[in-house]
Amino acid sequence: TPNARQVTDTRYARTSYLLPLPLNSLMTLRLFGSEREAVYTDLGNFVNSDRHENSKGGEAQFNLPLGLMVGGSFIHDREDSTDQITPGNTFIKSIESWGVFAEETFKYDRFTLIPSGRFDHNSQAGDSKNPRVQTMVDVLPSLRLSASAARSFRAPTIDDLFFPFTNFGCFLGTCFSYQGNPNLQPERAWTYDAGFEVHPDSCSFRATYFRANITDLIQTTTDPASTTMNIGTARRQGAEIQIRHVVNEYFRDAWNYTYLENRGIPVGFTDFVTLANSPRHTMNYIATITPVERWSMDSTVRYVDARFSGNNESGTKLGSMVLWDLRLAYQWRQMELYLGVNDITNRRYEEQAGFPLPGRTAYGGIKLRLWG
Repeated sequence: TPNARQVTDTRYARTSYLLPLPLNSLMTLRLFGSEREAVYTDLGNFVNSDRHENSKGGEAQFNLPLGLMVGGSFIHDREDSTDQITPGNTFIKSIESWGVFAEETFKYDRFTLIPSGRFDHNSQAGDSKNPRVQTMVDVLPSLRLSASAARSFRAPTIDDLFFPFTNFGCFLGTCFSYQGNPNLQPERAWTYDAGFEVHPDSCSFRATYFRANITDLIQTTTDPASTTMNIGTARRQGAEIQIRHVVNEYFRDAWNYTYLENRGIPVGFTDFVTLANSPRHTMNYIATITPVERWSMDSTVRYVDARFSGNNESGTKLGSMVLWDLRLAYQWRQMELYLGVNDITNRRYEEQAGFPLPGRTAYGGIKLRLWG
């Protein structure tokens, strides 16, 4: 509603340590963590909630002789949600996941083969084994063909599973709520892609066809009393084109375009239909200007095609959007100072029906690299 407000504070840290080992090997250790607090209020509708999300984990990776890479990772996610108006909606939940992976790189003349595999365990979704194979052929010094096939896995989030029946308020006579689904199954998919890349001296062109056959796709319903459920079968396919160009030391730009068909068989349908919130066309253009040493300016233009909030092009139609962002940065030794403005061309815009995002937003900060 017009009276709804959300204030979000986010803190995150990430560090890496690289240690050379004998036989031209390398060990990489990474630690990371993030905290997010979101306070949502709509006092006219008696809504006042406070969410604390915490995620922390680490990863170890070993690059060994003969093109072998092995490693493992661990992540602990926790959410504390407090409802000041309805204490029964308050909850604390956590999920832990760990995995191990291995990858081998074989090279012969112009041909490269990279088989890999990963085993994951999620405390809610169980185990998953995911193989992958990638091939590349350098036909010419400036022409590369590539293709890959992989099995992927995505576990439900804490909100997907456990978020209790929550009142988000009423607007124009309609009341909105959400209920998590503890019976959700993880998404599983086989993904495929094939393409080519041409890269002369100062320019590169890449074209890729992609396809994903998904089972148990996780989707949130769009009715006022919404929940999350699995879609039995979904098929996502399309093509992407990318161009990068370095004009000179002062100017470089990149452009990409994606055509997407996102179709599935949701509950209540017997055949494939276009799924909710699926834009057919998206495009991004990024221009980087370096007028003098240490200064840089990024100008980003994003286009998203119109789409519908419901399956089979039903519900609310969200119009197409053109968004423009600017970012200015200054590099001094190990420090980067930056400021920018997002969404200059749209005061308000929507990625989901009924949930307008903040309009023109200014930001700034400092990035500091302590070592390396």
